[in-house]
Amino acid sequence: MSRGKSGLFVLLVLVNASCWDGHNNFNFDAAPVSSMGEGYYQYGATIDGEVTWWKVPFAEVQRTPDWSPESEPPLSASQAVQIGQREVPKYTDTPGAYRLDKVELLNVTNCCPTKKWIYLVSFERDREYQARKFTDRGTITIPILLDGRVIQGTKDKPAA
Repeated sequence: MSRGKSGLFVLLVLVNASCWDGHNNFNFDAAPVSSMGEGYYQYGATIDGEVTWWKVPFAEVQRTPDWSPESEPPLSASQAVQIGQREVPKYTDTPGAYRLDKVELLNVTNCCPTKKWIYLVSFERDREYQARKFTDRGTITIPILLDGRVIQGTKDKPAA
């Protein structure tokens, strides 16, 4: 990694860590936010102590409607949020603790023509919910295709 890139990485880590009170809330062992494998994008999160992965196969993205930023997407942002909200209870026993954090349209150019996009709908867990305090960060990022299909996440087995 070049000196400039490593400096940027350190800056991003510090900015991210500054969002939490105390140093013990930043978990370097958490699953990476995203990566690309052969034939898919992958998004990971540690939810309630378990790692969950969402794999978005390029072949699935290719079967979705095209979209150009000059027009409205075939699936609106509000529809994507509603779909994402219905998915949260599948991944946690405290779905009420999760609040919408952001909605992103991601151009999927590595697998497909530039007119292929997906939504990434992210939910962030409150630090406290119904008298339960959480010491670690909780983020769920759900990939939603522009035809309304949801990519289901799979949990890794807990480490022994």
